[in-house]
Amino acid sequence: MTIKFCSDEILEIAVDIERNGREFYSKAAETVTDGAAKKLFSNLAQWEVRHEKIFTDMRKAIGASLQADTVLDPNGEEALYLQALADGEIFNPKLTGKEIIGDDTDPVAILEKALIREKDAVIFYFAMKKLVPESEYDAVDGIITEEMSHVRYISIEINRLKSL
Repeated sequence: MTIKFCSDEILEIAVDIERNGREFYSKAAETVTDGAAKKLFSNLAQWEVRHEKIFTDMRKAIGASLQADTVLDPNGEEALYLQALADGEIFNPKLTGKEIIGDDTDPVAILEKALIREKDAVIFYFAMKKLVPESEYDAVDGIITEEMSHVRYISIEINRLKSL
């Protein structure tokens, strides 16, 4: 099976992931009752807005001149793996932030759900990196770095809240 990907497509997905992340964190801010937790989730939502802009700017910098390269995937394994990730929580357009959060109002439980989503995003981008030309690795690495910073920050916040 031959599939086509380019960093512009990956960056488009990244924008969608960040947009859905913003919705998730905004809904979390509405759901929790603790003032400090509301502020934490509002800040995370704003972080997603900033990252959405970073990825949008990266798309503009790369430009429309880059065309998708054909990547050989004889058994279709990479394509199937990416499809499985895409159908998950990372950017499933069928699930709103409130649907992912559920009725949970515990900030730690919500952050743990967010952490899973952020880790899945990192895995997704590492997998996608194998499917773009080497000349586009820097763009994908930029996404991975941003998402890993989310994972670190959320992990720190979970540990901080658990120690209170």
